[in-house]
Amino acid sequence: MNAPSTNQAHSGRSRKIKWLSFLVIDAALAIALFYLFSANQQVDLQRELDELGATVYPQQFPLANNFILQDQRGEPFSAEQFSDKWSLIFFGFTNCPNICPLTMVELGQFYRGLQDSNPANLPMPQVVMVTVDPERDNPAALADYVDNYHGDFLGLGGESDQILTLAEQLYVVVENTAEREASVMDQEAGNHSQHAPQSQIESGFDHSGHISVINPDGELHAVIRLPHRDQYLSSAYELIVDNWN
Repeated sequence: MNAPSTNQAHSGRSRKIKWLSFLVIDAALAIALFYLFSANQQVDLQRELDELGATVYPQQFPLANNFILQDQRGEPFSAEQFSDKWSLIFFGFTNCPNICPLTMVELGQFYRGLQDSNPANLPMPQVVMVTVDPERDNPAALADYVDNYHGDFLGLGGESDQILTLAEQLYVVVENTAEREASVMDQEAGNHSQHAPQSQIESGFDHSGHISVINPDGELHAVIRLPHRDQYLSSAYELIVDNWN
């Protein structure tokens, strides 16, 4: 009389084990599909950003608070001013013949476009130009320059070593071409007095042309490469902000 009861118990346990196995397999499959879908989304995002000339760093880099610059109003500017807002940073100088004014024009058009039409309700970024020629770009010169592109833009200057400290953190390369040319002329002239003095050599700088994107946590988050176009900047900025965290 006990055999049927025992068989029924075994059959019940077997069904439960099978049911639990199915649940485990389904859960594992759902997790696998989720990660596969997320990975595909990331690949699609990176491809779209790459087409816009932008790259999001896999790991963000916190900016060290080890520099002090001054804006065009003479106010101090440190890494703390990158907190709680998105920032777009470009290095240039007011006498730059081509890349700098072209980039600033595109940044101005991008910024005004975001002010005029912002259906995604994106936060307005802090747009900053850091001069690589602080000896000539005093606060008054920076104010005149950045105001030509937008009154909200910041122009930063200061001591050369402080500027280079920030530049290094943003992977910006700066070279004084006047010093390089003077050095070449010295070598060619055998350090004789007939070479032209450095004051007669036109001032110029070679510098990286990318735009660094700083997130509200004060971290180097992404980079936008040349050539800069306001439509590309708008699309890249929206993708970067929408996919943060």
